[in-house]
Amino acid sequence: MKNPEYRCVFVLMAVFGLRPHEVFRAEFDQLGQDMIQVQDDSKTGERLAYGCWGEHWGEVFRLTQEGIHLPQVNLEQANTSLGERISQYWRKSGLVEVIGTAYNLRHCYARRTLM
Repeated sequence: MKNPEYRCVFVLMAVFGLRPHEVFRAEFDQLGQDMIQVQDDSKTGERLAYGCWGEHWGEVFRLTQEGIHLPQVNLEQANTSLGERISQYWRKSGLVEVIGTAYNLRHCYARRTLM
């Protein structure tokens, strides 16, 4: 993925199981403890999201608070609009053909945490 801001979105969704819009509705103060707080203006309200890494992911998927650089968006937008922004990038960059929709990252997170 060439765009570093969308790479950050990809990592956050894969590691923390976030919905696309939740990337923009999260606080990263506890990132060093492998958790982030999703704000109450997300789909299901405030919650903690815990990191779960794949076995061979390496340091590429380790983020620091200083390393969080997200795409510039209008945070006053509805959650559906924020999520659509991610989906548009996925389609435009060809990721849909490779890994499916952005929600696939969330579903894979769910499978990893069930084991």
